[in-house]
Amino acid sequence: MIKHKVVMPRKVEEVLENSRLVAGKHAADGASSILNSLQDYSWNLLAPTIATCLAAHRDAERLKRQVPKTYKERDRLLAPITLAVRATRDFLLGVFRATPARLGDWGFDVVLGSGRPRVEIPENVEQLLELARLIVEKHTADGASSVLNGMQDYSWTTLAPTIQTCHDKHLEAESLSSQEQEAYETRNLLLPPISNALKASRDLLLGAFPLTLTRLGDWGFVVVQVTRKPRPKPGSNP
Repeated sequence: MIKHKVVMPRKVEEVLENSRLVAGKHAADGASSILNSLQDYSWNLLAPTIATCLAAHRDAERLKRQVPKTYKERDRLLAPITLAVRATRDFLLGVFRATPARLGDWGFDVVLGSGRPRVEIPENVEQLLELARLIVEKHTADGASSVLNGMQDYSWTTLAPTIQTCHDKHLEAESLSSQEQEAYETRNLLLPPISNALKASRDLLLGAFPLTLTRLGDWGFVVVQVTRKPRPKPGSNP
């Protein structure tokens, strides 16, 4: 006797495609559809959500690929700015060793105490870029007399245009990340009832056609033939 089994899809797009086929068959059968027997799910109500769920899923997957690339572009621009901010802090601490509070003129947050002054570099990207902007502002205002002209490895005149570009790329990455999260939330809201309805329909059809499982193919289910190995006879070697 030939055996068959119904293979349920696992990937989101496959689940939604199978659901679309089930909904299509159900709609085509109309009042005579066997799936009208379902009590907990209605394909008439679920059908419009399938395309919405698929669109949200594809948007989320597209953004999932795009977000890391955008953050990578931001980080490429951010790295030299960060190093220049740190170098500027150290340079100014050397120039104004006796009066470290003057670093506040360049936007640094200086904490004075009984020991060595503490000048922290912000870890937050937007705060760091704002500090870089303030450094450039002071450096530009001082012009030829700017003390930062003494720095050898970094030029704030060269770095200045990259600050806004980096900030724009940061905002873009944050926006894309937020859009990705929203798309996944939309997908995850719509997917469970569709997936559960698909399983319920599978079970109902398995009960309706236990001897002719291939009929489930009419609803888009994948039905495969099962090949079973003969059982070894008692006493035979494995």
